[in-house]
Amino acid sequence: PGGLASLSAGSAAALCLHLAYGLGMIVVFFTDFERATIPNAVVLPAAGLALTAAVFRLDPAGPSLLGGTLTALAGAGLFLALFLLSGGGGMGMGDVKLMLFLGLALGPLKVLLAVLAGSVPALLVAVLVMTVFRGRLQQLKSVTVGMDDDEEPEIEERFLGIMMINGRPAVPLGSFLVLGYFFSQFLGDRAIRIWLGS
Repeated sequence: PGGLASLSAGSAAALCLHLAYGLGMIVVFFTDFERATIPNAVVLPAAGLALTAAVFRLDPAGPSLLGGTLTALAGAGLFLALFLLSGGGGMGMGDVKLMLFLGLALGPLKVLLAVLAGSVPALLVAVLVMTVFRGRLQQLKSVTVGMDDDEEPEIEERFLGIMMINGRPAVPLGSFLVLGYFFSQFLGDRAIRIWLGS
């Protein structure tokens, strides 16, 4: 088995690598949930560290340089397309950069699992809140966000993590993707074996 479960006691580099990943993702989780932003100062160094790890094979269970790079470019490209289609209101560039890290750190199967494990709960929470607490959401102050905005939005009000952006409810997707990352790191190999029927 791969992932965190396969780290031996002597694999100090891999252990430090995953500790750094985990700390970075915890910061991303809270900053996106509380401030609707994913700090470049965290996610870009994390992506650089994951790229370095792939180049020097610091984690034997991690993706190869080619696999991680292609996964990162595909995932970030897809999220960038969604960002452009939403006009910058439905998804932020922070999510795009986060996908760079996830692709480099997880590789193709695990990043797909992480996105599914993060997006499905995000969707369920959004549907639940918008169905049960529709009136409460309509009372939230909406912020206007455009593609040309360089600064993070000033989110003054939110309810159960959901905020109003450009008049529409928005969930902190980055926070849920972080949960997907941890799920994939700790349980990804087992889930993939079940998924593939092996």
